[in-house]
Amino acid sequence: MPTELTNQGDFLLARFYGVVTVAELVQAASELEVVEDSIPTPMDRIIDLTAVERFEFGFSAGSFVASQRRVRRFSKSVKSALIVSDPVQFGLARMFQTMNDNPQIEIQILPSVAQARDWFAGKTKVDGPGGPSYENVALV
Repeated sequence: MPTELTNQGDFLLARFYGVVTVAELVQAASELEVVEDSIPTPMDRIIDLTAVERFEFGFSAGSFVASQRRVRRFSKSVKSALIVSDPVQFGLARMFQTMNDNPQIEIQILPSVAQARDWFAGKTKVDGPGGPSYENVALV
């Protein structure tokens, strides 16, 4: 499976690699829920999409996962950073960000893990409620 989910101590890190299918997306979302349910305090999370070569799913799969995330409840709000490095990754991240309107999950699209960690720590302000536009996401 082209995903890896790890607890980094102060945040959860999910990395996606290669080709990501509908089944793999749904499985990764389910694994995230299992981890969330196993930790006593909700943690911020980073979803790193920079190593994805191709997404083999579309709107309906993204909508399904977003609908699951939308109804999750936590004991405190969390931040979720979507890390992207190209226009396709940005488009998919933006689609997910728009569909997941859970009031306890603040989602931003950022170009690096370092910037996500700074955002978590309150060291970085983002460009409005949706985060940066694609033009502000640095490409590698």
